[in-house]
Amino acid sequence: MSLPPGTVPPAVRAPVAAPRQTLWRWVGGVHVVAVAALCVAAVVIGAERCEGFACMVAAAIWLAWAGASVLVMGVGALAWWRLRRGPWALLVAGALAVQALTALWLAAAWLASRAA
Repeated sequence: MSLPPGTVPPAVRAPVAAPRQTLWRWVGGVHVVAVAALCVAAVVIGAERCEGFACMVAAAIWLAWAGASVLVMGVGALAWWRLRRGPWALLVAGALAVQALTALWLAAAWLASRAA
């Protein structure tokens, strides 16, 4: 079988990711960025002091943070499950681990503060 000059045989071409795989890679990338944003927000919110009515506002902000964290964790778990293996799955799994450790650390800090 003779190929025209400059063409690559089909067996040598690099595999192209399926459109669904590309979609889940994007979702995984968004998850990683969202986890970074949640970590930054946790540091900023945690540094705020509350006095009087400001404590109510801080509680509402933490509640919103917790809800967003659960949503982001669900999206990340779904992306990790769909990707299953490869570098993108490892990246998403690492972000899920960071997110879980952050949540555990904040829960321990909350219990230790006697606010519980």
